[in-house]
Amino acid sequence: FSRDELRFHNYWMDPLGIMNFALGLQFPARPTLFDLLADDGRSIIAGFNLHRRGVPFENYARSYRTALEAVSQHTYYRQADESMSAVLGVFERMVARDMRLPVLSTSLLAPADEFGHYLGVTDEATARQEEGHPTSCFERQAEDSTVEKVFQLLEEDSARGGWILELNRKAGVFRRLRWRGGRLERFCIRLPELEVWSGSTETARMAQPKYALAMIFIDLQLGRLIDMLRSVRLRDAGAAHEFDRHWGNGIVSYIEAQQEEGSLFENTLFFFFGDHGMVDTRRMMSEAEESSPPERHRESQDRSFLESLNQGLGLVTPDVEAELEGPPPPSRRYGVDFQRLPIHLREPHRLRYWQDRRLRAKVAEANRWSHEFFDQLQEILKTELSEKYWWLFFLKRFLLEARLERETEKYRDRFVTLLAGLYLKAVPEYQAAEQEAVEKFFRDHVRLVYGGGARNNAELILPSVASTGKGTRVIDWKSRPSLQEILAYRGPSQAKLIDVLKANPGVGLIFARKNNHEFSATRPVPRETEVLVMDRSSNRGWIRVRPDRKTGRLLFGYRLDENSPGDPLDYLDPVQGREEVWKTFREWNDWCLERKSRYHNVVAGMGAYLHSSNPAIGDLTLTHSEDWNFGGNAAGHGGVHREEKLTVMIASGPGLQRGLLLVRKDYETVEMADGRVGLRPTDGTSHPTLLDLAPTVSDWLGYPESALSDFARGAFETYWRNWVSAQKSQILVHLDDASDLKEALRELGVEGVDRASLKKQLERLLEFMPAAPPPVPDLQSYEIDGNRLILTER
Repeated sequence: FSRDELRFHNYWMDPLGIMNFALGLQFPARPTLFDLLADDGRSIIAGFNLHRRGVPFENYARSYRTALEAVSQHTYYRQADESMSAVLGVFERMVARDMRLPVLSTSLLAPADEFGHYLGVTDEATARQEEGHPTSCFERQAEDSTVEKVFQLLEEDSARGGWILELNRKAGVFRRLRWRGGRLERFCIRLPELEVWSGSTETARMAQPKYALAMIFIDLQLGRLIDMLRSVRLRDAGAAHEFDRHWGNGIVSYIEAQQEEGSLFENTLFFFFGDHGMVDTRRMMSEAEESSPPERHRESQDRSFLESLNQGLGLVTPDVEAELEGPPPPSRRYGVDFQRLPIHLREPHRLRYWQDRRLRAKVAEANRWSHEFFDQLQEILKTELSEKYWWLFFLKRFLLEARLERETEKYRDRFVTLLAGLYLKAVPEYQAAEQEAVEKFFRDHVRLVYGGGARNNAELILPSVASTGKGTRVIDWKSRPSLQEILAYRGPSQAKLIDVLKANPGVGLIFARKNNHEFSATRPVPRETEVLVMDRSSNRGWIRVRPDRKTGRLLFGYRLDENSPGDPLDYLDPVQGREEVWKTFREWNDWCLERKSRYHNVVAGMGAYLHSSNPAIGDLTLTHSEDWNFGGNAAGHGGVHREEKLTVMIASGPGLQRGLLLVRKDYETVEMADGRVGLRPTDGTSHPTLLDLAPTVSDWLGYPESALSDFARGAFETYWRNWVSAQKSQILVHLDDASDLKEALRELGVEGVDRASLKKQLERLLEFMPAAPPPVPDLQSYEIDGNRLILTER
């Protein structure tokens, strides 16, 4: 949610967000390593990344349709398999055409993540003990298409020599495999034990079977990639290459050979990592539905977090099914999130009451154009069916065309509404009037916005309320409320928001900035930020963030409130720990790792997050409590529990030695002569974070330490403008290569549709895309995040 625009930006609901997601137009508004490499003319491959900018269409393995299917039907192995298969296909095409090989290839494989959300991370009930180990077995069943993909990959591995099976068997992962006529019928895996918090103690639980199986699935996919890379033999220092499918047969043969082979694998740096950890959150806040996770806890709330807040505050939750033709009653006050938006905010072009004659004419024009587009699509499909089934003669109209019309007409209203909204995004006069109507609706009717991401954390955005002195109140959504306003905020029921939050068992920690009212996207970030952190037991602490005087690097301090009975983070002794403790981000990170803190690196993590003028940051930021989720996921991520903040990172490549991955620290805290805490250089080591990947890869590719920062202050703006301006033509050029569209048409029994005939309509539709990107932020002080990992020189 953007406070500046009073709009939600979410690619699950906003077509413009989908386009930005697919094309990499707007976010992030700062340069990435992809951008630097692309501007340098170097080739990149990406497999279903959440960010595409810098990757050419032909090198981007997109599977949006499969991804949407996976969300609804939990076919996550298929989704990841198609993504990896597409990446391998790009490599094969490059080698076959003797094209320049990529210097960087990335891919998102998330079946473990997604199965965790659906089934949870741990499971006691379905595991059985075999030889003293918890074990789970999988039978080959046609109706379980998810696990079928794992069986297929295991068979492929066996046909290639079975090196992945052999490695996992030696590691004790596979307990038993049953083959029949070269076909795998059954296998069992040992379930690992995971350390989790239960109440106030740490305990061990067995991993959920499909969660563990997803790790093996990723192992199999990486095995396919290694075989592919070993099949590519480099010549002339990589300037040319040849492809031999029979050359690569896995990492085992490579190790046993003990000699260089000149393959692409031998010259590749691998990083295998997760982007977060996970924790069970089976107490949910959502209606129980057929699609709800099977492990939903009986204590779950049968209403959303927004509904719970609105009920406590006396606000109305929008009923998206009961659409209004006119404005709501003057006294109605809403609490909203991106799923529960009144039509006045979700699709304002459908309502006539706020539009004058000129605007209604613009909307009518958009609707007419959208209907014509829909009719044209129908005619194209009819033509294709007629050509395919010409032998049905006069029966075609009754057997095919009538059925096609029935099926497609179901979607006409939704299609027209969607396209009309996109069409109007290219009409400045309409957009200005709609924005004014949206702002008026917020002032008159909205009193709370829930903008939390992925339902694991919660961002609550509130208006600033000022009194005119005449008994009336002025609602201001563009200014942030002060801490005093936040803590005293009441709904129409006169209940305090802070009391409603503390009464909800799903709320864990609550964060609010002391100088919240000073933050604005139009002003520099305040030099110092102070954050109040509370729990539901009235324990209070203060996080302080300020830059070091000499280096400008951020320092993070933490102290207990003088009146707090205890420490909400359990970092400091409530009796002896009243003095403020200062550390760098890495020092807090190491400190929490060594102590195995229940809440990991909250001081620096939340401190750095809230020391920002990003308009999407709430006036209150909440994290979930133990085993709870603000939505309907069986496993959450995005919180501050230890299990969520720790993840895996493995590096492999030429010249690397076996050992613990560490990073070189650059600074450490020291007490200065004036009693303040400052920084001094150090050559010590620290535990790595995911931020260290970018500078490490940049160094591996031969760039100086300042390369990305220099690019940000120099060529980035020109590069970004060129990228955005090229995307319209890129979409149209690659329309015939839209594999997801081809698959959808194939399922309708239609192939070979001349999508070029839609080009004129698509060109008009794409007019809503900006001709230029948003203004580039001030990047003069831009520095790449993270430090280089300590890797052996090549």
